[in-house]
Amino acid sequence: MSPFSSKIGVLQAEAGSAVNIPTTMNKFKPVISLLQHQASVTPDHVAVVYGDTRYTYREVMAQAGGITQHILQAGLTREDVVGILIPRSQWMAVAPIGVLGAGCAYMPLDPTYPADRLSFMLSDSGAKLLIADREVLAGSGLTAEDGRVLTEQGSIPVLYTDELQEAKGTEPLGEGLDGSLLALLIYTSGSTGKPKGCMIEQRNITCNAEETIGTLGLDSSSRVASYASFSFVPTVHDIFGTLSAGATLYIIPEDTRFDFVRLAQFINDNAITHIIMTTMTGRQFVTMYDCPSLRFLSVGGEKLEAVTPTAGLTFLNIYGSSECCGMITCHAVKGDEENIPIGQAPGTYRLYIVGEDGQPVADGETGELWISGPQLCRGYLNHPELTANVFIPNPFNVEHEAGYERVFRTGDFVRRDAEGSLLFAGRRDGLVKIRGFRVELKEVEAVIREFPGIKDVTVHAFDTEGEGGSKFIAAYVVSDSPVDTEALNAFICGKKPPYMVPEVTMQIDAIPRNQNQKVDKKALPKPVRSVASQSQETAQAPLNLLETELHEIISKLVGNSDFGITTVLGYAGLTSITAMKLAVEVNKRYGVELDAKSMAKTITLQDIENEIWRGMMEDGRSKMEDGRSKMEDLSHPASAPLNYAQLGVYYE
Repeated sequence: MSPFSSKIGVLQAEAGSAVNIPTTMNKFKPVISLLQHQASVTPDHVAVVYGDTRYTYREVMAQAGGITQHILQAGLTREDVVGILIPRSQWMAVAPIGVLGAGCAYMPLDPTYPADRLSFMLSDSGAKLLIADREVLAGSGLTAEDGRVLTEQGSIPVLYTDELQEAKGTEPLGEGLDGSLLALLIYTSGSTGKPKGCMIEQRNITCNAEETIGTLGLDSSSRVASYASFSFVPTVHDIFGTLSAGATLYIIPEDTRFDFVRLAQFINDNAITHIIMTTMTGRQFVTMYDCPSLRFLSVGGEKLEAVTPTAGLTFLNIYGSSECCGMITCHAVKGDEENIPIGQAPGTYRLYIVGEDGQPVADGETGELWISGPQLCRGYLNHPELTANVFIPNPFNVEHEAGYERVFRTGDFVRRDAEGSLLFAGRRDGLVKIRGFRVELKEVEAVIREFPGIKDVTVHAFDTEGEGGSKFIAAYVVSDSPVDTEALNAFICGKKPPYMVPEVTMQIDAIPRNQNQKVDKKALPKPVRSVASQSQETAQAPLNLLETELHEIISKLVGNSDFGITTVLGYAGLTSITAMKLAVEVNKRYGVELDAKSMAKTITLQDIENEIWRGMMEDGRSKMEDGRSKMEDLSHPASAPLNYAQLGVYYE
């Protein structure tokens, strides 16, 4: 029996009830003390790996201790917020630990975010310090002068990572700290047009770490690959679950995350046993690669369509939220499921399914999911009314049990199946998941309304055909003059993260509305992914055998053949998922590696063709040089059959 199946409980049949599996750790303990304990037990075991950098548990805590000393010397006190703006590196694990060691809270900042969003987060959080990589900060758009960075409310000091390299702490971390201290601010999309910060406490992370260990069976032999963005809540599982278990954390380099060929090689080379990915990415990966060392592949963030895991792999479908510090339920996927459940609660959560009256629904009926447990975050920073509306007193905690005083109203509708697992049934508001990120559609609408000439707009999410349940954003705009879609997208990207930019923008005469003056979604035209301009629509057709073959491959992936060799493939329907699939197909057929991360935004068929020819020529030169070397060493001529790339050059 796997650690998952032995750990997971079964939801009780009575509506409104939930299983409670006792924890082995003190659920109110600060997570930093768990890490310090692990470092004292296995000081020389490898804790964090990034490229050629390898830190033992002793070295991680010493490096983090140096950061703690810098923070305290800067005059910060408990619950002060420290922003962290870094590339993917060992600092993703070390810097948060150093911040928590000082009793402060860390706020991860994504380098891909626009400067306006980064500045807002620094100001809204009241951050007292920024830990940053010099190169990342220089390219962020933020203004840095004399060791300080300017924000909307003033300026804050910057502590650069290169200044921390030699800093080492000698004192144990976590002594005298309380589990109720603010530990992490995760900013999520907000309906007001501004992101809102979820206030996560140290004890929330402690519970998350314990349940990650128990559900995934983590121990000192485990090798966990960190895939998610640093600003995405699954990194909490990666960092604190892994290091609390005495396992080894491998940070996946940026150029590997979106390249399935490199990712599979990374997993195999490092004998990775566990990885958490976004739903559609993980689903596509498991259908294309079988990595022998991989024991657990977990996905979450979107609806999961039918998939058959490879033999020996536990494929987990996870449901979670930032408000609950990550994982809430999970389900081990079987190969014969069409409607895959989001599963059951593996730990200390209490789950309630309620109707509009706030009372439990009958078993099998659909209702809103309410959640209670010590994982619930403190609330939303600077949003007391929203916090009071979403986090309410728990009417089902009749025994007044500590840790279950409140419930979180998720806004998600679910029902139980015959086995007691939860099935997702939709949302009550405009919240959707795009590539695993939570997006309030009204936030996208708000920024589009700021674009010159826009009179009205409505934004909706649609299922992407052929991608197993992933969604894309479509915007419908009203204007008296033609809207420059590329300029609009650039405008949005300058204010919002890339995943909030609509993949389709359609200009219509008016927004259709029903009798209640609400948008009539059924009356909107079907969103059509098409090329961006007339010049691209009439771009030249394939002229040779290679271009024709590439056109056929791409057409099958995007479900659209209406594009030319100079069309930006993102306009033809290429998404981040199909871009990775295309990169794998090109690599298998032609032996050429493509940058999947940038493909959907900039690449054309002609660009891919050029990369293939370049690869063929380089391979041909390499073969010729190798042949000359062998001929010089041997007394008889060397010969070998032409490979596919050489034959292509020969035919051309």
